Order: sequence, then C-alpha cells, then structure tokens
Amino acid sequence: MTMSALTSVVGDKIWAVDRAGATDHWTCRVAARITGFYDRVRVPPDVRKKIPDKIAAARSIQAMLQRPAQRLIVGHADVIAEGCLDRLAQAWRLEGVEV
Repeated sequence: MTMSALTSVVGDKIWAVDRAGATDHWTCRVAARITGFYDRVRVPPDVRKKIPDKIAAARSIQAMLQRPAQRLIVGHADVIAEGCLDRLAQAWRLEGVEV
C-alpha cells in the first residue's frame, strides 16, 4: 500500500457522504440539486433517514476524524483535498450529529 492510500479517506459507503458537480452526468446533477449535495459534501437522503443512534454515529465519525487524512474520496465527484475532514464533519453536523 502506498503512502497516498494511507492518507486518503473513502467517503462512499463507509462515511456515507456524497457530492456531485458540473462534470457529472446530468441525471446525477439533477438528483444532487434536488437533494442538496450539488457541489458540496452532504449525507445522502437515504442515509440521513436511517441514522438510528446519532450519539453512536458521532463517536464513530470522531474516531475517523482523528486519522491523518489529506484527501476525501466521495462518490460521484472529484477528490477533495483542501479542508477534507472539516467538510466531512460539517456534512454530519448538518444532520444533527455532534462531531
């Protein structure tokens, strides 16, 4: 495993965040605008509705935020390098998860 793989965080499925932008297929862009994750990191609606224990989710996310990640790889978007962990934490804060 390379050093770059050790400092990357994969946001699709594990961290349950998504982002879509101008380079994505038009259907993804439309869905992203409707659900609020166009050009920003957000928790998708299907995940948002299935968070049974926000305290447990917060503990898990806080533990992951302690990792020395330099980039966030999310579904349907470019890699996010600048402020990746802050943007990830903000996405979960918007859902009421205190991280």
